[in-house]
Parts: sequence; C-alpha cells; structure tokens
Amino acid sequence: MGKKLRDAEAVEEMREIAATLALHGDEVPQLATARATLDGVLTQIDELSTQRAFHQSNKQKASQGLRTKIDEGSKVATVIRFTLKQHFGRRSEELVKFGLQPFRGLKRTADVPEAPATPEEPAAQPGETPASPSTP
Repeated sequence: MGKKLRDAEAVEEMREIAATLALHGDEVPQLATARATLDGVLTQIDELSTQRAFHQSNKQKASQGLRTKIDEGSKVATVIRFTLKQHFGRRSEELVKFGLQPFRGLKRTADVPEAPATPEEPAAQPGETPASPSTP
C-alpha cells in the first residue's frame, strides 16, 4: 500500500508542476519541450490508470507501464525543478510561483555563553613560589 501512496504523490506533484508551468511557463521558454514531455507523460499515466482499472487480467502489464511512466515523469519533473532554480537562482522568490521553496539560509542555533571558570586557588604571581600548606 505504501508504494501506491508514493506513486499517487508523485503523480500529484507532476500535475502541480504542469499546472504552474501552464500559468507561468512563458517566463522560462527553455522548458517548453520538458513541459510538453511532462504533459504527454501525464496523459499516458491517465490512460494507463484507466486501462488498469478496467482490465484486471492485464493489470500486471499496465502496472509495469505505469511504473515506467511515473519514473520517467519524476525524472522530467526533477529536470524542471533544477532548471527553474538555475534560471531564477536558488534564493529567488520567483520559485514560489512554481511551487518550489527558495533557499533562505540555514537556521542558526542560539549560542549559549559559557560560564566563566572560577579558579579554586588564587594564581601565584610571577616570581613567587606557591604557598605550601602549613601544619600546626
């Protein structure tokens, strides 16, 4: 059941990327072919999902085709994400329009000041010999 959930999440992510590229794709023209490929992959995924649902006897073949297309679509989606980051810069707020989180720096941990060390015995002055314990 976990694999089906991962597949559904991957397909949903691909659909979100395709939708944002449909809205803002003209800003990054070099992604036109990748966008067309992703749209084609999503169409094939829909067809294979339908085929798998209606033909239980061909389920294994459809599932293998679906797995191949999901892997292909995931790779194309990764290329699109990296291209967007390269085009706009990884810190650019423009990435938000495409559903990507810009890099905003690492969180710093609060520095805890160290307590000053308290000497147990007073330090000897230069040139003096340390006092020896006296015996009564």
